[in-house]
Amino acid sequence: NKTILYLEESMKCIEPDFNTNYLLGLAYGNLNKNMQAVLAFKQAELLDSTDITISFQTGVLYMGLLLFDEALLKFENYASNYPRDQVTQFLIGKCLYNLGEYDSAISTFKYALRLNQNDSDSQYYIGLCLKQIGDLESSAIALKKATLLNPDNHLYHFEIGQVYLAIGKLRLAYNEAN
Repeated sequence: NKTILYLEESMKCIEPDFNTNYLLGLAYGNLNKNMQAVLAFKQAELLDSTDITISFQTGVLYMGLLLFDEALLKFENYASNYPRDQVTQFLIGKCLYNLGEYDSAISTFKYALRLNQNDSDSQYYIGLCLKQIGDLESSAIALKKATLLNPDNHLYHFEIGQVYLAIGKLRLAYNEAN
């Protein structure tokens, strides 16, 4: 809070600059004041449109605001400069998933997995996408791969258990619950 007060006071005394707005955006974001952070980053972007990290930062904030279409645009902009950034590819996939674009999300998560084959979250979301489009057998396989990558993640076990129940594999569902 002191940092924000200092930055806000500085903005009253000096000409608004990129660094002050950028730092204000980061500070607001750290306090989960996402809309204020977005506004600060937009102001910073107006002052220096060449800093591509703003796209990534605002994408994360838009996700926090559940504005997945806006987040997707920001992440795609960032990815145009850093196409092999695995985290950005995962976040693009997550936006596509939340927008109901499951086939595109699967392709993006598969690309993220090619960048980092140990990415259990991308594997998990592939399973969720396959579940959403009704391919439960493939969903179970993808979710099983996620549990093998990260056996301590209880959410993965819960989801695969639900899929096993849906396809009538009761013993496997029971095993995932225990």
